[in-house]
Order: sequence, then C-alpha cells, then structure tokens
Amino acid sequence: MPKVTDVKLRLPGDYKEKEIELRKIVADHAERGKIDVLLEVQNADGT
Repeated sequence: MPKVTDVKLRLPGDYKEKEIELRKIVADHAERGKIDVLLEVQNADGT
C-alpha cells in the first residue's frame, strides 16, 4: 500500500508563495494520513 499523506494548508496571503515548500516539509515529516496546518502570524505587540 502506498504512503498517502493529505496536507491542507491555511496561510496568510503574505505566505502563499511558501505553500509548496511548507507542504513538502510537512509531508516529509509525516508518515501518512490527513494533516491540517493553520499558520497565524502575530506581531510582537500582539496585533
């Protein structure tokens, strides 16, 4: 049975160009299954 990894990313607009790279990093570290990733960015002042 082939290794199946389904990676779903939710990224802020400023990070969309990194989507393929991030998807590969997550898939390389996962064995298999469905993985949901939500990236939220917050400034140092909390905004």
